Amino acid sequence: MAQKGIDAAVISSVINQRYLTGFDYTDGYVLVTKNKSYVLADFRYIEAARATVDATDYEIVMPDTSMLVCIAGLLDENECHSVAFEDVTLSFSDLERMKKVFVGKELVAGASEIADGLRLYKDSDE
Repeated sequence: MAQKGIDAAVISSVINQRYLTGFDYTDGYVLVTKNKSYVLADFRYIEAARATVDATDYEIVMPDTSMLVCIAGLLDENECHSVAFEDVTLSFSDLERMKKVFVGKELVAGASEIADGLRLYKDSDE
């Protein structure tokens, strides 16, 4: 992200979320900022997230508002100005919602390339 000048990446695809966190769920986001990383899960998945995701790598968050509003707050908290989204998998309507909620943030394509690039390299378990 630093090489691309991006402060944060919003990961919305299930495949990349599972790869990054080891947690398999269908309704949430992974937010990676320059300071901290987060797994956002709703009430149906929060206990499983806490049991599965390494808390030293990710803060587990159950938003009390919409997911995107929660992400916007975390972006502000981490002083993020440029936010990459998964351009390969994100729908146009979801991108439009992000534009409305992430006020004052520069939304840039590129999170797909970053996440997919990480998946190219395999460890011994893979």
